[in-house]
Amino acid sequence: MRSAGSFPFVATNNPLRKAILDGNAALVEELCIARQELAFDASDSGLGTLDLALAKQDPSIVMSLVRAGCTSVAWSPSADLLVDYMHFFSSWWAAGWLQGIEFECYSLVLGKPPSPFWSDEVMNGPTEQQVSDLRQLLDEYAVWPTAESGLVPVEDWSTLYGAWLKVTGRPYGT
Repeated sequence: MRSAGSFPFVATNNPLRKAILDGNAALVEELCIARQELAFDASDSGLGTLDLALAKQDPSIVMSLVRAGCTSVAWSPSADLLVDYMHFFSSWWAAGWLQGIEFECYSLVLGKPPSPFWSDEVMNGPTEQQVSDLRQLLDEYAVWPTAESGLVPVEDWSTLYGAWLKVTGRPYGT
């Protein structure tokens, strides 16, 4: 077995891994672009950088790796990242899927102003980059996540979203 010293970039000596563990998506992307070799270093734990990011359960970190081209050729993002984002945003307030979060996130993706839903002392909602990630995943996979039905085609989702707008009385249309 090799010792940790036989690898130039491992665990705590790897600033990319530290940024992932710290949840710093902007630094993850910056490091991937500047020093891509950090993403493909050997690991004593057997976890690759992408594995670590997936284990962190923060889709922002995973999308930072994707945008910077720091994922294996054998792996590509999937529509499941949309579901991961809903769970991630829900975790700010609740243990499970927060009712209505899929509609609120979709409104942001469409460029609508944030609703009072996001007015919270703890969290003010997704960042612009997270909204951009959601938009990219929506465009790529043409599905949107729901709590009840999982991933639904965007055509069906548009109908659900329109009905939600009417029920909630949101000031903007579809």
